[in-house]
Amino acid sequence: MRVVYIGPVAPLSGGISHCGSGLVRGLRRTGHEVEVVSWAAQWPAKLYRSPARDATVAPLPGAKFTMKWWSPRSWWRAGRAARGADLLILPWVTPLQAPSYRTIMAAARVPTLIVVHNPRPHEPRPGDMAMTRSVLRRADALLTHSEAALRTVREVVPGKPAAFAPHPPNIAVGAHPLPPHPPIKALFFGIVRPYKGLDVAFDAIAALRERDLPIELTVAGEFWDPIDGWRERIADAGLEAAVELRPGYVPDHAVEELFATHHIVVASYRSATQSGVVPLAIAAGRPTVATPVGALTEQVIDGETGIVAAHADAASFAAAIERAVAEIDKLASGARAHATTWDAVARTAVALVRSVTGSAPRAR
Repeated sequence: MRVVYIGPVAPLSGGISHCGSGLVRGLRRTGHEVEVVSWAAQWPAKLYRSPARDATVAPLPGAKFTMKWWSPRSWWRAGRAARGADLLILPWVTPLQAPSYRTIMAAARVPTLIVVHNPRPHEPRPGDMAMTRSVLRRADALLTHSEAALRTVREVVPGKPAAFAPHPPNIAVGAHPLPPHPPIKALFFGIVRPYKGLDVAFDAIAALRERDLPIELTVAGEFWDPIDGWRERIADAGLEAAVELRPGYVPDHAVEELFATHHIVVASYRSATQSGVVPLAIAAGRPTVATPVGALTEQVIDGETGIVAAHADAASFAAAIERAVAEIDKLASGARAHATTWDAVARTAVALVRSVTGSAPRAR
């Protein structure tokens, strides 16, 4: 099968780039010829809150970085590169890219699969859903990484062929034994945005320390809002000795050690589609404590790979952390047993396309 993937891949930074690279590699390993067209400039530079590229990561082999956010001609050329292919794959993340994706599909004129990461934006604006529908309804099939996202997709574009494949880890990490404890070291990993509920995690840690549970929290990632406000919150709560802020982009090569030096991962989200952090925690053999929002209840198997809080509030989250600490060895073992792969996602994608087109895509 000749596939053209158009979207961000390594060394562009961010979870969507990692997902694209993982899917391309999975397709190649399962016997398909994959060409990749990516972005030379995906957004205006002033919009980047992190490095646009990870200097420590090698480019995905064979990828061409030719598209520019300001150049519709570059979008058209990317689409034309897919003409004659068996399949075009695009990732959907934000309605801001609706014009480029509609241009690409119009130029390609081939069966198209869209991997829908965010069927609804995290921070919605007027017109977002109209732009989302304008792109998704033009695809032949849609793939999500959770059943919750799949249900939303079916609400947004009823009747469109769709399936889901669980989200594998975006970065290859090994599983290491739990470090000695106490104290229990908890990790909040990734971009700190309002919907991710870091304040919930802070309040839970404060409550647990008041109950004499020896626990510390590391926050590693870029901060969406000014970090001074978070430092003030830490000081006001008297958590200076318990919370460490490590602001800035975490390069791929540093992720494994970061997870290895912590005992649990906290996902205190107020809302979510799915999380790319949970599969990393599973691959690293680290339990996740999560709020019961979005697909986190699918990704975290309560009592097996982590603990799901009863509610998305600090008191419930603190209780969930206490459960995780009490069962830490069992949960770490369960996490290691549930890792998924991008090869499995690739097979699901191909099977979905086959069911829609009615023909078996040809392998190399």
